[in-house]
Amino acid sequence: MLQRERLAAGLTSILGATHPDCRVDVTDRATVGLSQETWFVRIEHADGTEEPAVLRLPTPGSGRHAIGTQIRALTVALHHGLPVPRLLSSDESDENPLLGPYLLMERAAGDVPTGWNQVEAPTRMRLAEQAIQLAATLHAVDWRRIPEQDRPGRIVSDPTDRLAGLRRRFNRLPFRAPRGTEAALQWLEANVPPAGRGALVHNDFRMGNFVVANDHITSILDWELADIGDPLEDVTWCFLAIWEPTHLELAPLYAKYEQIVGHSIDPGRIKYFTALGYARCLYYALSGQAAFEQGAMDDLRLAALRYEVPARLENLLRAIDGEGIT
Repeated sequence: MLQRERLAAGLTSILGATHPDCRVDVTDRATVGLSQETWFVRIEHADGTEEPAVLRLPTPGSGRHAIGTQIRALTVALHHGLPVPRLLSSDESDENPLLGPYLLMERAAGDVPTGWNQVEAPTRMRLAEQAIQLAATLHAVDWRRIPEQDRPGRIVSDPTDRLAGLRRRFNRLPFRAPRGTEAALQWLEANVPPAGRGALVHNDFRMGNFVVANDHITSILDWELADIGDPLEDVTWCFLAIWEPTHLELAPLYAKYEQIVGHSIDPGRIKYFTALGYARCLYYALSGQAAFEQGAMDDLRLAALRYEVPARLENLLRAIDGEGIT
């Protein structure tokens, strides 16, 4: 049986418990995203109505825990009024017809631009301001009132802990990182700011994970990295020039965030978390390259990441020098 047919049969069995006459088709596999296996699903109900949905499965790179993180993050975000897809069915165990962790969620209508530069200039700044408002709403969630078993991830609100985790990942690479990487990591270690206010963070909060319809961000996707961190991780990551320049004026956006949250932000912290974000970008390129070369994953996009390494290292070093990259 083809994988698509196997998944459709499994979902039909799962949903049939509450919708006995539904019919499920797995129509296609998404070509975007590297951390999760993503399939588009069509659910046809007994009354003839159709419901588009998205099935997400773990990959060797993400591990099974990523599904549980998403389930908890989506549940918390929806409860606090954030625009996220509604969960239709989920399970973190292997005791289900799909034989492993999965989540099935509604498919949000709209487009998902991969970067800010893909949005027309008049709309770009408006969407960026909306992103800032959504980030502030997320960061206002009182995560301490969420039972520990329902929190999306660990508490990593001290930048020292976040950097230490990144350093361990760099050290586990099967090859030496390019020249300049070690100096950049040492700068980050020597300039760690004091721990700030811990907040629920998305941790991949950017265009590419926003669904856009009618010039509005209508849904936030891909919550597998969510945890309790520093809110500036989301705010700076949102506007990094990960692949191409964003063509955004960042100072007004940071000022808007300050206005919403009611306190000023030390420019030094913005510089630090921007540099830390570019260090993450560099690591993702290197680890993706390693995963392909070692045969852990066969996605050809991972093979191409080696060609992005020089640009990502340059962005990191420029951020440390205080150069704006927009």
